Amino acid sequence: MKEYRASGARVGGWLEIFSAPNALQQHIQWSLSQILGVDIALQWNNQPLAPGSGQCRLRFSGAPGISGRIADALAGWHYLRFDISEEASKGCDGSRYLATPSLGLFHGCVGGSGDIYLSENRIRAVVDTALRNGRDVESALEEALGRPWEEELLPFRIGQEGMRWLHATG
Repeated sequence: MKEYRASGARVGGWLEIFSAPNALQQHIQWSLSQILGVDIALQWNNQPLAPGSGQCRLRFSGAPGISGRIADALAGWHYLRFDISEEASKGCDGSRYLATPSLGLFHGCVGGSGDIYLSENRIRAVVDTALRNGRDVESALEEALGRPWEEELLPFRIGQEGMRWLHATG
């Protein structure tokens, strides 16, 4: 497998597109090539849960924050379901982006253990907003941790065991 790496690479990450309409797949590939700075050829498999759609995986590396650039580009296509993770690096937290057509884009900070974490200020803001709006604090915290996105993506994760990873390195 070939791995694609953007110039000045310092962090690793991975992208799983769980469903993308077949008509968008070339556009997605072109966008990723532009962001990573190398030509890539994604290996798409049919997505049985969304007829007319495909799924693929990609490992990548680049400068810290590259996952945000990828998420920003992919979020522009409303019909995608994806998960992007960027590993933590010296002086930088990791990131996790999840997207579904019904929920939109989620972003969470990831610590060295791989868990999404909430800063003290973020916890206070979530609790304060929930209380002011008469909302259940527990469900507000679950949302802040990305649980609704994880639940919606779960059926799309099942059955991917046989899929291959494409590595993006320059």
